[in-house]
Amino acid sequence: MKTLNKLTKSSYTIETNVGILSITVNNDIIFMEQTAPVFKDVISKETFGYCFDTSKIDNQYDIQIVSTGLKDILIPIESRSSLDALQPNFEEIKKVSSDYHVVGFHLYTQTDDQITCRNFASLYDIDEESATGTSNGALACFLYKNSEVKKLSYVFTQGYSLDLASEILVKLEANANDEIEKVFVGGEGYFVSEKELEI
Repeated sequence: MKTLNKLTKSSYTIETNVGILSITVNNDIIFMEQTAPVFKDVISKETFGYCFDTSKIDNQYDIQIVSTGLKDILIPIESRSSLDALQPNFEEIKKVSSDYHVVGFHLYTQTDDQITCRNFASLYDIDEESATGTSNGALACFLYKNSEVKKLSYVFTQGYSLDLASEILVKLEANANDEIEKVFVGGEGYFVSEKELEI
């Protein structure tokens, strides 16, 4: 809508299944509010033995289900090269996703200056996705909660394995007790194509 010049204001609201959320437009950057994080089950890495090579999982962080609107399993991977080389078994990912009632798996790895992700949602016929807002919103909340340094803004990259590189921005608002109260996910979009559907 921004590309088509159909946005005339700097702020909007949208009604979703989880409530009314805000959207802000600042030049080419658009942010959408997510719901406050919910931290759910911590899962053993043995659960994923048939999904991919679990020897590449980074044991520094737990594997946990986190939601800022949709539930994902957040899985840390030891290095960028391991993440890039990872060969997912989509049928097994579908089974585990169904068992844990999640949308999918969000795998990530950190270097000093970058957090890179891959997202598998085969339960919903999306074997791999190039940019996932809710998943990265959940990941930002997880990293904030589990890191000594409490950052309020994060940049995630995703989609390299699909040759569709994306940059996802996340902003957090927290109170004096370091409890996250608001989550905003955004970035720049670009127009790909236009289609007409008959209803």
